[in-house]
Amino acid sequence: MTAAGDIGAAAPPLLSVVLTTWNRSDLVRRAVRSAVAATEGLDREVVVVDDGSTDATAEVLASLADEVVRVVRQDNRGLAAARNRGVAEARGTWLSFLDDDDEMLPSWGAAFAPFLADDGVGIVSGAAELVDGDRRPTGVDPPVGLGPVFAGATAQFFAGCFAVRRSVYESAGGYLDGLPCSHQTELCIRLSVCAVEAGLRIESVADPVARIERRATADRALQRPQLLLDGSRWVLERHPQRFALDPVEQQSWELVAAVAAARVRRWDLARRYGWSAVRSRPANPAAWARAAALSVPPVAGRVWRPGRSADAGSEADRHPLRNAAEVTAFRSGPDRYFLPWRYRENEPASADRDGQGFWEDGLEHNDVRYQDAVYRWAARLAAAGRPVVLDVGCGSGDKLVTRVAPRAGTTIGVDQPSGIRLAEQRFPQHRWMARDLEDEATWDELASLGADLVLCSDVIEHVEEPALLLHRLAGVAGTEGVVLLSTPDRARLDRGDPAGPPHNPRHVREWSDEGLELLAESAGFEVLERRHFLPRRYSPNRTDVNRTIYRAIHRTAVPDRRSSFALLLGSSGG
Repeated sequence: MTAAGDIGAAAPPLLSVVLTTWNRSDLVRRAVRSAVAATEGLDREVVVVDDGSTDATAEVLASLADEVVRVVRQDNRGLAAARNRGVAEARGTWLSFLDDDDEMLPSWGAAFAPFLADDGVGIVSGAAELVDGDRRPTGVDPPVGLGPVFAGATAQFFAGCFAVRRSVYESAGGYLDGLPCSHQTELCIRLSVCAVEAGLRIESVADPVARIERRATADRALQRPQLLLDGSRWVLERHPQRFALDPVEQQSWELVAAVAAARVRRWDLARRYGWSAVRSRPANPAAWARAAALSVPPVAGRVWRPGRSADAGSEADRHPLRNAAEVTAFRSGPDRYFLPWRYRENEPASADRDGQGFWEDGLEHNDVRYQDAVYRWAARLAAAGRPVVLDVGCGSGDKLVTRVAPRAGTTIGVDQPSGIRLAEQRFPQHRWMARDLEDEATWDELASLGADLVLCSDVIEHVEEPALLLHRLAGVAGTEGVVLLSTPDRARLDRGDPAGPPHNPRHVREWSDEGLELLAESAGFEVLERRHFLPRRYSPNRTDVNRTIYRAIHRTAVPDRRSSFALLLGSSGG
């Protein structure tokens, strides 16, 4: 077997074909041989990634490895991660991908060769010859105009039907690890944009270049409703600016999400995406009818039944959101946090620009009520049977004391030592904990308190590792407690620039409600309820006026006009 590290210092080949497989020992041989034959005459290599197969795949691949075919084996991490691994091992100037149940046709090399030699081309694609599960021809799917979401590209983006220049792939950032459904579409949105931005052409040929197996929906694992729901939500949230260019495409994706939600009996999401589809394109009467039906669970339940589909197979591809945080742990930046592509973050900050800390703004009393509605909600939850309330990131403590404490049995405020000083001074009769929230021992201590309600209001936008914060909050709440999490609403604050950075320099990043829900679900939470809050209305008191004047003079933060939302989270049991 040719190992990944045994390639010496040879010059990079023109083309690398990356083929990924998992437990398809009966099919992978055909796919590999097709890639070798279709690219004969080109300077190429075929990199096969065995994504933790447990059948005879390793033995089959060992018999195929030679000077052209290199085999890489890794623990099972899912399709997208396997393809990224293949690219990392590959050396070609151009990249192409192939699934283990498909084939490259003999015409592939001749059709693509002129474009691979053209420095002005960034992507080239050809038609797909479609066959069913018994390998019977069912038609040809040619390159088509994909609209503004794909930067106006005319292309066919089935794996095996396109090749992309490595520089374009690297600029786009590769596959989105953890996304098994719609992963190809999501990548190719970025590839198209990056190719155009680089001044490279996107070319296509009408002839079929690959044979693609399209089984019936019930036999296609990635058509499972839960995967469709997770995948479509993730792609919509990742590309709000692209979908805004094409209401027809956006509405199509939102309806897919709505119907998938109905099939898994997530009526909240079915209604939400159904009516969002109406707003995307109000002139479509079919969308109105579908949204109305989705809003009535008894009706929707009869129209859209759960259905049956093939098992997702690979464990890493069964629960995209649940696995995303673990799968992407090796990646950095917004890809890990369900933010838009190319989201721009602020540098972490612990003080205003003039060096003053969060709770040292020169005012006698810091009782600003950014999260007043959130604390009122917490008070109602406490009174309704959740008497032990833990406020993580309590700050000055004013809202915990005035809003929650009168209706709770026990309140505990915890924050960094520098942040909790004011609370200890003003309300010494209440329980405060000055702790290092970066210390794992702190979270073990908090978990021992037995909190019924864990409140974390407008904290997550400040931290460097929000996914870690959510996992820690889940540990503190346990299986019986709930978490009330709030944050500013990016979608309402930054309508013109949803990709950031936050206008408030003390916020590292900000989410839309959908983005934070996805992140919370990836951390093992179930979203029990979601509420939006309009910008707070000032009461004409001296503190408000003083604070506004102070911030205007010192330019320490954005004005206080803003919207926020809160999520009530419980354990999903996953």
